[in-house]
Amino acid sequence: MEEIARNERMDIVVTTEPNYRTAARHNWLADASGDVAIHNVSNKLGWQLLYRGDGILAVLLPDMVLVSGYISPNITLDTFEQYIFELTGVLQRATKRIVLMGDFNCKVTLAGSNHTNRRGEIFGNMMMAVGLVCLNDNSCTFEARGHRSVLDLTLINSRWDPSLFQWRVLREETASDHFVTLMTMKEALPPIACPCGYPRGQIVDK
Repeated sequence: MEEIARNERMDIVVTTEPNYRTAARHNWLADASGDVAIHNVSNKLGWQLLYRGDGILAVLLPDMVLVSGYISPNITLDTFEQYIFELTGVLQRATKRIVLMGDFNCKVTLAGSNHTNRRGEIFGNMMMAVGLVCLNDNSCTFEARGHRSVLDLTLINSRWDPSLFQWRVLREETASDHFVTLMTMKEALPPIACPCGYPRGQIVDK
């Protein structure tokens, strides 16, 4: 992921399920549980920590709020609902344009899955309540033992024009069962690399 960030000249790297040694070595900003981390690679951008919870991290960047999240596939449905309630509150308090990226371990047709599971219903309700649009297409972002899923999501709120973005999955080999996804911003905004798990990832480029 570090090599990709250098090659793409990224300013910000956001990661879920980070490599702890890498995060500590580079002084990444982490959430309360160590499931999400953000690294200001170039130190060229002014930013401010807005929220730090378990599996939720929000920072203020120029003209946008960047939120990254992760929730384990192994927790109960009640715990998942509590997590989404907390995440919804963070998103609803944001007064600027929002980019939400993360691995939420749910299946929802609104985000490109071929069906919606119970977690996906809860996540989809949050999308509608906050006014989020998913930039994913139907491409899988995760593959293991022949099983494919759309787990790594990139969402924006209604303050954005979706036509400003291009999104695709990169098929290069990584050390992860998650693929790298590339989101290109046509508008001149901070370039952000957002991997879901190190070194897998999502990348935002300007």
